[in-house]
Amino acid sequence: MKTLFLVLAIPMVFAFRSDDTEVLTLPEAIQHKYITVLASSNGSFSGSSVLLKLQSKEDKILKLKIPAGYSFYPENEGEQTLLNTEDQFVTIEPGKSSFSSINGFCSEHNDGAPSEGGSFTFGPTKNKELQKLASFMATKKLSKSARQSAVWAVSDNRSVAHINRNTPDEIALRAFVCELKGIKDPWYESPQNYTLDERRNIVSETINIAGNLVFSLDVPTIFHQEVKVKGGETKFTSNSTQPMPKGKNIEFGFQLQVKGWKKGDYQVLLKDDKNKVIGTWDFTV
Repeated sequence: MKTLFLVLAIPMVFAFRSDDTEVLTLPEAIQHKYITVLASSNGSFSGSSVLLKLQSKEDKILKLKIPAGYSFYPENEGEQTLLNTEDQFVTIEPGKSSFSSINGFCSEHNDGAPSEGGSFTFGPTKNKELQKLASFMATKKLSKSARQSAVWAVSDNRSVAHINRNTPDEIALRAFVCELKGIKDPWYESPQNYTLDERRNIVSETINIAGNLVFSLDVPTIFHQEVKVKGGETKFTSNSTQPMPKGKNIEFGFQLQVKGWKKGDYQVLLKDDKNKVIGTWDFTV
């Protein structure tokens, strides 16, 4: 099976990059007046959200690259600028029009989502940190939610905990964002659910908290879990207890659904059978 796959795949790659189908960037094609471009919104703010109408003026096939780090700026300044976080490609037949839907990710969390049919201007992002982020993500295999959460962590200082760590590329992305922002990586993940309100503003809700609690025990211990509002009431106490042998850097998997909880700061506590605190871990909903 592997031999058959390689035989089929190699001609496809060389056909795409042969001399008679040179790949041009979108800026290069515009500069040489090979195409005209109209960019508009389909009403979304994340993932497939930018519509491109490209008209070829050439008598040959054009293969165009929209570079990572390109931004799409709405005509309404109160709406979100969308960032391209990967190299995306479109093909236009000689003298024909092409309608393409490409990915763009909101880089202004507190603005309204772009209106359907609204026009965009476009060009390289003016934010140096977003350009570094887009360049890093360009070749990575990432979920749309990971891309969006990473953009907001850089553009709007949203928590890097919203970036899942399900794959090696997502782990590397989260570490890169922490280094770029000069912050510590939280112990947990807090995936978000996003909706739009009647004014097309983004409403985000934390679904669950998950991560590894790392601690050491000098003696074998039976412990239980508690979750509290930081400095306040207890929200949850586990009904079961967990026996654990002594050891260093013990990892205990923690997961808790928090859908519908009030936004704010909380704590996970591990306590022994005498109610003595073994460790405390902060998280934010």
